[in-house]
Amino acid sequence: MSSSRFYSIAGVGCIILVMLTVTVDKNFLTPGALVLAGLGVTLTPLAIRRPLASACGYGALFALAVWFSDWRSFLLLAWSPVIVGIVAFRTRWLWAVPPAVAYTYLITTDPSKNYLPDFDPLNLSTPLILYAVAIVIGAALRKTRDQRLAAEQRAAEQREALMTALHDSVAATLTSVVMRSETLALTQTDPSAADSAEAIANDARRAMGEVRDLLRVMKNESLTQGVKSLEEDLDTMVSFLSSHGFHCEAQINVGKNGELALPEKLSLVFSELAINILKYARPESRVSIEATGSSKSIDLVITSEIAAQQSRQYMTTSLGVGEIARRVRRMHGVFGSGKEGELWVTRLSLPATHLRKI
Repeated sequence: MSSSRFYSIAGVGCIILVMLTVTVDKNFLTPGALVLAGLGVTLTPLAIRRPLASACGYGALFALAVWFSDWRSFLLLAWSPVIVGIVAFRTRWLWAVPPAVAYTYLITTDPSKNYLPDFDPLNLSTPLILYAVAIVIGAALRKTRDQRLAAEQRAAEQREALMTALHDSVAATLTSVVMRSETLALTQTDPSAADSAEAIANDARRAMGEVRDLLRVMKNESLTQGVKSLEEDLDTMVSFLSSHGFHCEAQINVGKNGELALPEKLSLVFSELAINILKYARPESRVSIEATGSSKSIDLVITSEIAAQQSRQYMTTSLGVGEIARRVRRMHGVFGSGKEGELWVTRLSLPATHLRKI
């Protein structure tokens, strides 16, 4: 369950609160009850990161409603199973039991009479059943999520093992081609035949390099590597280009944004931009990477020298510059990539609100 769903749940609660405000008799729904109900709904997003703190906060609202009976409302009571269910989902289900017991006690207690709960079977069983259902639903969703993540982890490990095995097989075959071609070139007396054999050897070497590059890109995409921060992505890009002979001049000053990660739909942006430089930039030329960050946005400018001809034709992440531009626009950012004189310049600006916490 993504964080956006928790905000959606909170949105539903706000809609219910507005409807109650409009339709319910003002003498029944007091301003204090509205305030407590609103605070209870707003605690839902807090449960995304701090489920136990959210549960304690909701308990405090319940305690106020117990002491000030005119502050009670149906929404405050009905929303408590949502909080309990979120606690069961975000933590172990056992951690949701204490809040459920505490809420049941507060619901069934009237301090004006005594501090013992009302042991009426109906009054006592109704909240307990609701909380039990909420805990079961939360625990079931958590189990489903854990199973999905475990399956993705196993698939990623199998994928990486398969990639490595294929790389080793292809590398062994191409190495054999190189050795046979060089041997053939040395034994040929005909210059044209020797040149052809040497060309075959060079093509095989280039193919081995492309296989290694592709494997590295695929491993960067692999789930086993985890989500990388913005600074780690930029450092990987600089290291990747430097390992291929480019002279990288990196000026990275993204501040606290560097600890965050790109949105999931843009996670392959740096891989695609690096591959485009390999394909279209002049070999061993200068590549300038400038990245700055503020509280509002991150800005990236990449400048490279254009080669006379494309050097690598087959490497790609299947993302493409056009698709990058579309995805960035959907996030209210700006992306442009094109020729400026003898240079190829790429500019990316993305609102900081779209970065992910790791």
